Amino acid sequence: MTYIELDEAQIGLTRSQVINSLVIVVVALLMMGFGLLMRNSARAATVPLLDEQSGIRADVPVDWLVTSNDPEFVIQA
Repeated sequence: MTYIELDEAQIGLTRSQVINSLVIVVVALLMMGFGLLMRNSARAATVPLLDEQSGIRADVPVDWLVTSNDPEFVIQA
């Protein structure tokens, strides 16, 4: 078994390791922020649906077709 002895100059991180670590942290935070923005925009893109006859109460996406004329279909996705 081989042992490697480090002197005081070799104990800390190198400059490139510090920069790479900071870049990873910044990119991770940016991606999490972007994910939160996408989540909030998806949650805000809903409209309430209330159909007392069918007993349906829900938040549906804006682009879903909702009809009250046809008794067989309430929501068409």
